Amino acid sequence: MVTGIRRCGKSYLLFNLFKDHLLRGGMDEQHIIEIAFDSFENKRFRDPNVLYPYLKEQIKGDGMYYAPLDEVQLLDGRNEYMLYGGLPPVINISNPEEKINFLKLLFGETYISDIAGRHNVRNH
Repeated sequence: MVTGIRRCGKSYLLFNLFKDHLLRGGMDEQHIIEIAFDSFENKRFRDPNVLYPYLKEQIKGDGMYYAPLDEVQLLDGRNEYMLYGGLPPVINISNPEEKINFLKLLFGETYISDIAGRHNVRNH
């Protein structure tokens, strides 16, 4: 994530310098999926229900892919997304109580059990 004041070169850093770095490192250009949400031609991708299938469609085969996304604050549902921890599956749950239960379950199964396992904690 790149943050900074307006007009300081974040987009240039993302779409030029970072992309050039990836290409010089041998990354296939087809594995770099660039989207600037402030561009009129990309306006439809502000809807996560359009963006997600598009990104999945672009990923063909194995290998690492990069998706530089600019002006992500324009994404629809971003506030809700951030409110519930930035986890895509949460957006698909309509009931707020179910969202919270999902997050509690995820926290318990992933974070707590990982920490307990890593540090040999018993009776957690």
